[in-house]
Amino acid sequence: MKTTFKSVCAVLLSALLLVFTAAPAFALSDEQVYHIVCITDSEHVHVVPINIQDEETNNYFVHEDETFEFWVKVDEGYSDKHVIVEIDGNIADPNVHNVYKIEHIAADHEVKVYFDMDDSSSNMMSSLMILLHNIIEWFQKVLGFFGINF
Repeated sequence: MKTTFKSVCAVLLSALLLVFTAAPAFALSDEQVYHIVCITDSEHVHVVPINIQDEETNNYFVHEDETFEFWVKVDEGYSDKHVIVEIDGNIADPNVHNVYKIEHIAADHEVKVYFDMDDSSSNMMSSLMILLHNIIEWFQKVLGFFGINF
């Protein structure tokens, strides 16, 4: 028990030491840092940044004049056909590699990603296609259970 307590204290003190030594160095930098906030309206659509390791958050920090690049990923069984991406309130289009970019960053930015639900006929068709896909996948699993693969 004492060893665990000492270990926890040592880790906490090391973390505090790192924060207090790294913070002044970061504060003395002349380079401006900007905030990119990514907002999604569904748990089935995700912003995946390129060249940023931490994908657990929807808030990113980018240095001045850098480029923030990202993909939009939808969960399996969902169509990306009706996904809308807005950067600072303006609809954005990806490049030929499906990458969205915010270049020459000189301010904070907001990225919104959501499903467009205005066209009910195309939404119904998308829903039917997803249902058909799931039914076929289920039959493949059932047949695979009996050793029949195609």
